[in-house]
Order: sequence, then C-alpha cells, then structure tokens
Amino acid sequence: MRLPDTNEYMLLIDIGNTRIKWRMLKHDSVIAAGDGLTHLGIEAIAENSWQSFSPSRVWVSNVVGSEVAQILQEWVARQWQLAVDFAQTQAEAFGVSCAYSQPENLGVDRWLGLIAAHHLLHTNTLLVSCGSALTLDYLLADGRHQGGLIAPGARMMRTSLLKNTAMECEAFPQAQLQPAMDTASAIQNGVYWTSLAMIETFFKHCSRTSAAPVLLFTGGEAAQLMRLSALEARYEPGLVFSGLQILANGKD
Repeated sequence: MRLPDTNEYMLLIDIGNTRIKWRMLKHDSVIAAGDGLTHLGIEAIAENSWQSFSPSRVWVSNVVGSEVAQILQEWVARQWQLAVDFAQTQAEAFGVSCAYSQPENLGVDRWLGLIAAHHLLHTNTLLVSCGSALTLDYLLADGRHQGGLIAPGARMMRTSLLKNTAMECEAFPQAQLQPAMDTASAIQNGVYWTSLAMIETFFKHCSRTSAAPVLLFTGGEAAQLMRLSALEARYEPGLVFSGLQILANGKD
C-alpha cells in the first residue's frame, strides 16, 4: 500500500564505499530502514525498497562519485518528481568549522559525523568511524575541527594482505589481545592491534593538547574495536544520518 504523499516523510540515504544505507522518517522518527551492497547499484535498492513510499524530501550523503548520484537523481525525479539534496562539506556550518584549507576535500560522511557529534556532545571529541576506512577526527568543544587521520579499515587490511602475499585464509576468528598461534588469528589480531594503536596514539595526542576528549565510535567495526580497547568510549550508530537530519531540518 502506498503511503500518503505529505510533507511528513523524508528519505535519508548514506552512500558509502561498501554499503548503501537508508532511513525513512516520519516527523523525525524512523519508520523504515535498510541497506544493501554498493556494488549492486542504487537503482536496485530503490526499486526493491522505496516504491511504496512518497517522501517530500530526499537528503543524501554520497562518497562514491557523480555516476551513482546521477542515477539516484533520475530515479527520484521519475518516481516522486523531486530533486535530491546532496550534503556538501563546508568551511563552517551548524556550529562546526572544517580544518581543511579546501573543505570540499573532507569526505562528506566525516563532515556529517562531526556535525552530529558536536550537536550530541558539545565537548572535545575524538570521532572514530570504523568502516571500509578507519577515520579519526578531533573536534574541540567549540566546534573547531582539528584535523584527522585515515587508514584502511579492518576488512580492507585483511583483503590487501591476502591479495599481495601467498597467505591463504578462508575464515577469521574473533580478534584477541594476545599473540596468535595460527595464521588466521595472527592476521586478525594484527589488523585490530594496528587500528587500536592508531586510535590510542591519537587519543594521547589530543589529551596532551587540550582536555581529554570523549572517544566516540561509529560504524560497522566499532563494536569489535571497543571490545578490545582499554579506553572508555561511547558508541553512536548512524551519525551520518543524524548529521543529514540536522542539515535537512536546518537546526543550527
């Protein structure tokens, strides 16, 4: 059954390197959500998931380029006669200022995460996003972004290692903070120890330069890293969606 076409409904879409995630909102409450693999295509997800809805607005975070953006825009225009609002990184907006001299070079997903984190905490924050890439961003309580770091995420590190060596592993156990006695465990533990070392070193750097930040995790690998980390941390899923919602609602 097709939902009524009113201004109450809004579709938020997070197009990432690995997955496309979406949420349908009514009065800012999630009424439906889903995700699919990015390589399967945005149109397949649209046809399978959104046909029964009639949103009045569509807001998108897109990090994979113009081709998928064009396909989405055409589908939305054809289906709902709407234009898509694509979030863009800015020098300053919603209380957050970007550290990059060329703000457009900061991934929009990182930018939306920073906006959401600032509105959520209003304190020094080290934002750790654990997806295809592991990204760290330091944000002061007053909203000034202090820059960040980017490294391969756990899955990407494992894939790269196996692709470029003669090692073979079909399955990986849960990572542990101990030396491993088999190759699969050695890879898994090494991958997560590498990520933890980066996070903990950056946390120490932030703590030396100002008051110790709140460590805020988001993303698919967050639970595994938080389980292993000795640092106290907070988990907030869907920060990109929260940032999109702030933009869409114009909450400054």
